Amino acid sequence: PCESRNVVATCGGEHVCIIDCACGQVLSRYHQPAMNYSCLAWSTLNMEHEGKTWNQNILAAAGKGGRIELIQPSQHLCYASFGTDRPNQVMGGQEYCINSLCFHTSQPQWLFAGGSDGAVEMWDVGMSHGDTLQTKPCKLAVYHSPAPQIMSLVWSDTHSHLLAATDKGMYTWRVHDKPQGPINKVRSATELVLAGAEDEPYVDALTLLSDSLAACKVVGS
Repeated sequence: PCESRNVVATCGGEHVCIIDCACGQVLSRYHQPAMNYSCLAWSTLNMEHEGKTWNQNILAAAGKGGRIELIQPSQHLCYASFGTDRPNQVMGGQEYCINSLCFHTSQPQWLFAGGSDGAVEMWDVGMSHGDTLQTKPCKLAVYHSPAPQIMSLVWSDTHSHLLAATDKGMYTWRVHDKPQGPINKVRSATELVLAGAEDEPYVDALTLLSDSLAACKVVGS
């Protein structure tokens, strides 16, 4: 995000930490009891208060149960909690978990959340208002894959594609504009064939090297 090249965020268990890499100092630590964070993503959003607007770096963090929290690190504040509550839904013997979060780069309020049911939910987290940063996130669409689990997500803005690493290979969806039609409309994925990999490879990590080049890690390769 803007003006934070040396600051990173980490999460695990009930904590989200903001760390200054230049000096190795933990700048702040956010604690949410009963949460089990497994992923997070940065974005820079518009904020509004008393007629004034400005850009603010925020964090989205999520994990087990399907809840997503929006955190304003500079104020040590969780200002929104939303998502698909599925605490009792079991996927292959495991509690439902959001494994990866990814923001759209040219529409920074659009958030993709991929989980242990093989689907990606797309949310509009909205613009925050007032001193309490009130917002009303809205689910826009659900993107389905044939895989049991989404492991990692990246967004390619140049090609308007969302890429997903899964436990059954890699898939992609083309996302042009704000999705139209019912939220649960079937939006099928296109499989990306990995040369030299076995059938249905377990891809557990994915990153963009450039807008046209991605790198992934395949388990056992």
